[in-house]
Amino acid sequence: MSPTLDITPLRSLVAVATYGGFHRAAVALHLTQSAVSQHVRRLESETGAALVERVGRVSRFTDAGDVLLGEARIILAAHDRAVERMQVPVPRTITVATTEHAADRVVPALAALLRARLPEETVRFRLDRSDRVAAAHANGDADVAIYLDGVDDRPPPDERAGADAVRIPVVWLGATDFTLDDEPLPVALFDAPCALREPIVDVLRQADRDHQVVCETPDLAGLQSVVRAGVAVTMLPVVDGVPEGLRMIGALPVPPPFVLRVKVAERLPADTREAVLAAVADIAEQSSTGRRARVRAVS
Repeated sequence: MSPTLDITPLRSLVAVATYGGFHRAAVALHLTQSAVSQHVRRLESETGAALVERVGRVSRFTDAGDVLLGEARIILAAHDRAVERMQVPVPRTITVATTEHAADRVVPALAALLRARLPEETVRFRLDRSDRVAAAHANGDADVAIYLDGVDDRPPPDERAGADAVRIPVVWLGATDFTLDDEPLPVALFDAPCALREPIVDVLRQADRDHQVVCETPDLAGLQSVVRAGVAVTMLPVVDGVPEGLRMIGALPVPPPFVLRVKVAERLPADTREAVLAAVADIAEQSSTGRRARVRAVS
């Protein structure tokens, strides 16, 4: 009966040569060192020739081992190529996690961009608090993550907060009929942890503005409802424009722009990663320009 050279032992043999020894080969293949040794012994048994010999602490291929090593690389390349060609493509899912503040503009823009560039993949969106979006990126659960990451207090003309971030202006918002006569100033905040919470409190304290937190809520819809009812004011980033039923209040102090962080997984093509960053930057720029125009119109 002719000798049979199985793929797994051949892969171990090539790994021994590639990584310079049995231990390193075992680590690379996620096997035990004894398993790799058994694979080489099996090949030696099938071929009837010594393939690897020990010289002191070093493993060295014999002449027969060098011959089989060359053939093994050819066999493995053919094997892997055949497996790849015969596999049925499995649609991948691109998960985009984004803060609610950017959803109205970011979701349709990125949905169109990603579907056009990666038509074989499904795009799924997840809207969440910034801390949870950042955690999804850190854990590898999001291919694209867009979240608030504190204030950027660098002076102009630095328009970008980093290669993976853009600046987003923040404004005070109140009901359309809200007046600033109340003292202390009633303020509505997100529950902690929240990237907006501490800057809001800090900027009021620094301006010696007496204030009182009258409402805390876990989500954007709840916060906007409270402000729309005239119960309190709040400060939010301007990405999607001023929500219906609210108006900007320009007489209160504001911190520097916030950093909107944009993280894109390395598995996406480089040109797609760049396009995602550019799309979010364009949205941020349009939002800033629109806000400046509205402020000039009001004044």
